[in-house]
Amino acid sequence: MEENGMLHQHISGGGEAVLGIDIWAEVRAHAANGWSKKSIARKFGIDRKTVRKALTQGQYSGYSSRPKKPGLLDTWMAFIEERAIQVDFNATKLFKELQDRGYKGSYSLVKQAVYPLREQYQNAEKAFIRFETPPGRQAQVDWGSTKVTIDQVETRIHIFVMVLGYSRAIYVEFTLDEKLETLLNCHQNAFLWFGGCPEEILYDNMKTVVLDRKGGNIRFHPTFLDFITLHGCKPKVCQPARPQTKGKVESGVRYVKKSFLPGETFFSLDHLNGEARRWIRDVADNRVHGTTHRKPAEMFAEEKLHPLNHKALAAKIQKRLVSKDCLISFRANKYTVPWQYAGKDVEVKPVETGKLVILHAGTVIAEHSRLEGRHHVSIQREHFQGIYSKLSLPDSLTEVQVRPLAFYEQLALGGEA
Repeated sequence: MEENGMLHQHISGGGEAVLGIDIWAEVRAHAANGWSKKSIARKFGIDRKTVRKALTQGQYSGYSSRPKKPGLLDTWMAFIEERAIQVDFNATKLFKELQDRGYKGSYSLVKQAVYPLREQYQNAEKAFIRFETPPGRQAQVDWGSTKVTIDQVETRIHIFVMVLGYSRAIYVEFTLDEKLETLLNCHQNAFLWFGGCPEEILYDNMKTVVLDRKGGNIRFHPTFLDFITLHGCKPKVCQPARPQTKGKVESGVRYVKKSFLPGETFFSLDHLNGEARRWIRDVADNRVHGTTHRKPAEMFAEEKLHPLNHKALAAKIQKRLVSKDCLISFRANKYTVPWQYAGKDVEVKPVETGKLVILHAGTVIAEHSRLEGRHHVSIQREHFQGIYSKLSLPDSLTEVQVRPLAFYEQLALGGEA
């Protein structure tokens, strides 16, 4: 590729530059890594308006926003473009889903529509994988899943992978789910493995990270955001349906599946993770990487990670099941939550201010001062509003009280205190 990239752009009939997929992808990657529009325009020899247009596009459009197809498929192209990447460009599956929605055309027409979409995706993925980040700047995180034999039983396991963008050093952990608590614990284990944290971490739109997004407005899961910020990292997310922007970790997940797992059996999940760490040290970090042409272990010495935040490491989120009497237990003491959450899972997070924050599905539902000692309960009267008739709470009960556990147990049984 020429330095200014001019071989990869065209001029439309109106004189406007239309970028090729490779330069379009590199423009967006450079912007994501802090380059100004002016600097990007100078690097690739294009107008700043062209840069601005590339950055506002949700997906590559080439000469038009959509490939021209025979009229029979026109009304289905929006669905095909959105769904194709989600089914790995499987034209057979797309054809079946379209038929279920009333499509009357042929399979060959669907196949013809999918082919250029697959080609665009692959070209963009190559461009993003090729883009390099400086030491310590970025890590990428993703999940994979597969089945392995554990204790002679075929078991579905989830694969947490974090890859450092500069060195390609990798951390891998196998789990039984992808829940928020699991995700945060895997992050902490990865930071401990690397001995520090990058400036930013790139994710796709997993629900434990992003609650919702409207265009560029992203609402992060508050517990996740608190956790990652406390560690000194900035979260970044890919454009919807554009996972190629985290191509390094996508390649990492595939590498784990192809290099480490085939033909292996394990005694337990702990055995699996122990063998994975050995594989990282002996194989993954000591092979010559196909893109950098250096060993990740050698390049890792050049990474500039932030020091570990040991207070953040100590503040691990924990999950609790709310009892039928509206209590959760934490370190030998109990705390009330609103009665509507009885029987549900909640997240418990101690914070530096001496508070205990309790969340459900990312929303704070209760906050208590941390109790000292053991076998005490912190009661907030409003948590029982609407069911007072079921509990004999004395009129003298104040907004928040700390009482021995026996006091609350007596109330729950309908007795007087």
